[in-house]
Amino acid sequence: MGARASGVRAETGVLLIAHGTRDPEGAAEARRFMEAVGKRLRLQRPWLSIEPSFLELASPDIGAAVRALAERRVRRVLVCPLFLFTAGHMQRDIPAQLAAAKQGLQHLAAHLRFEVMPAVGVDERFAQVAARRVHDAWSAGVHRSDGAAVLLSRGNRDPNAWRDLVHLARRVEEHSGVRPVLPASLTGLGSRLEAALDAAVDIGARSVTVVPYLWFTGLLSKALPAQVQSWRERHLGISVHVSRHLGVDDELVRVMSERIHTRLLGGSG
Repeated sequence: MGARASGVRAETGVLLIAHGTRDPEGAAEARRFMEAVGKRLRLQRPWLSIEPSFLELASPDIGAAVRALAERRVRRVLVCPLFLFTAGHMQRDIPAQLAAAKQGLQHLAAHLRFEVMPAVGVDERFAQVAARRVHDAWSAGVHRSDGAAVLLSRGNRDPNAWRDLVHLARRVEEHSGVRPVLPASLTGLGSRLEAALDAAVDIGARSVTVVPYLWFTGLLSKALPAQVQSWRERHLGISVHVSRHLGVDDELVRVMSERIHTRLLGGSG
């Protein structure tokens, strides 16, 4: 009975998918996060096969990771995309790459079954981490009582993603005590960073903390200080601070590990 149970367990694997970036530091940070999640999962399930991967711009790609799982005779693959919001990548690109990977494996993929977890969406614990980034700025003396914050996402063209960001901004207000927390996106739908900064000033803010609601560093986040400096030069007397992005945060490692563990046990994750 024990050998049979062990065999069934060994047929389950986890595929972690990060977005990917041309920035080596950002790719390394994503790998560290995925390694930390894998390490935590193996504390409870040492037999679990776990493979990190990237959707694009970095290696290993999804095809290579799926092959590694199939070669271990994994049948059930729980796919965990490390994406904050549902968008085209979740709806089209990931399913397409999974299908292509399976097709390319031929006989190895005969019994391979993918279960794709949703994007993070509105998660109270992610909002708490973003609120902590605001508090870090306050503790450093950057934020003042007449301050505001901007919750800045990468952005996409899915209206549901923008609605989620607006909801998250309200949750960050509650957890941080800073009002207002204005949502903004670098691309796609919603307000742009400069418009959100202008709105903060219009309601009387003299200091603004920009919280990059980005999971890992990359070219976009590294361009933010120059973008903020350009705006600041046109608004003398306004203090603007760019906080740290989400990153390899221990709380988020725990959250994602718990979501995966719940899904492995048959929950909604």
